[in-house]
Amino acid sequence: MAPSGVEKEKIRSQDIFELDLKGNIVRAAKDESLKLTECAPLFMSAYELRDAGAVIHSHSPNVVLATMFAKRVEPGLSVLEITELEMLKGLAGHGYHDVFELPVVDNTARERDLTDSLRKAIERYPRTCAVAVRNHGIYVWGKDEVQAKTQAECVDFLCEILVKMRQNGITKDMHPMGI
Repeated sequence: MAPSGVEKEKIRSQDIFELDLKGNIVRAAKDESLKLTECAPLFMSAYELRDAGAVIHSHSPNVVLATMFAKRVEPGLSVLEITELEMLKGLAGHGYHDVFELPVVDNTARERDLTDSLRKAIERYPRTCAVAVRNHGIYVWGKDEVQAKTQAECVDFLCEILVKMRQNGITKDMHPMGI
């Protein structure tokens, strides 16, 4: 896993932390001033509950905006429902006519405090490849780094379309997504 506070494009191999499947640090970064990302328990949740091979966390503006109009399903948990958009076929296990449910959990002051709500969302939505965090960003996973990146790009595109639909006044009677 990446260290905290280092620009991702500047991370070197010696900056990476290696963890076992229980989240214990097996190999620390060589620079002792580097700390493991506070997102570690969130990544570990996807590894454990989804058998993920790679997890990506981003602060996509498209996702952040889309989380603002997710439909509340219970306290602390909302969902964005997306259907009949071509990019759905890029999401593992989804097709054009399927409904992709992107769970959205409420943000917290500290990222590690998101762990319980993220785990709950992963368990409640077994077909999702991602959990968004309201007003913050998203955690996306795949079987490896290539699939995780593809899933992240597809979800970002779908959220961008949702935002543009909202901006352009496209309503549920104009589109089957019902936003």
